[in-house]
Amino acid sequence: MTLSANAKLRERMSPAEFAYIPLAGETIYEGGLVALNAAGTLQRVQTAGSVAFAGIADGARAAGDLRPVRCRKGVWALAVAAAVASNVGQPVYATADATAVLGAVTASAVAGAANTGAGTVTAGPTAGAAAIPGTYVLVFTGATTFKVVGPGGISLAAGASLAAYSSGGLGFTITAGSPAFVAGDYFVFTVAVAAGGLPIGTLAGIEGTQTFVKLG
Repeated sequence: MTLSANAKLRERMSPAEFAYIPLAGETIYEGGLVALNAAGTLQRVQTAGSVAFAGIADGARAAGDLRPVRCRKGVWALAVAAAVASNVGQPVYATADATAVLGAVTASAVAGAANTGAGTVTAGPTAGAAAIPGTYVLVFTGATTFKVVGPGGISLAAGASLAAYSSGGLGFTITAGSPAFVAGDYFVFTVAVAAGGLPIGTLAGIEGTQTFVKLG
């Protein structure tokens, strides 16, 4: 989404303030997410050449109006699609002056080098919005049963090979092979967040339907 008019946003905390001269020919909207280019002039986040997040524009400038624009940071209510409580603390990115997103979450799996069992991950792994970035360890407790421990020692639901698994936002299917798994065989799953635009801060909290971002 891009702005076509000024926007008023809900401010949560007192922000830091800086002023920058706009890029010649750039239209700046009040309440828009703005960035600096390599020359140090201000432009909308989606304008090519944005290299550093400057904050939220506290004032509008028509194209050609080169008066400095005050930019504010702090904690603000911004719409962050699909954000849930477990995303608090994760990086937030901007792809346009009115679009804030979480980074894309990816998951990968590695089998234990000394595993007896020859089974493999045949579907996934996938990571949903509820998945916490970090390392998940799946340990077999028998030939077809296993437990999963997530980041910080969080226990997820127990599971069985040959059945699709889903818990805590992590999903996968392990197919048993020959020889069979034995207790102590394991897989390591890594959930990571990939950048989805210009970094603007972190998800600070969720209150009802509103998401708050700490700009930095």
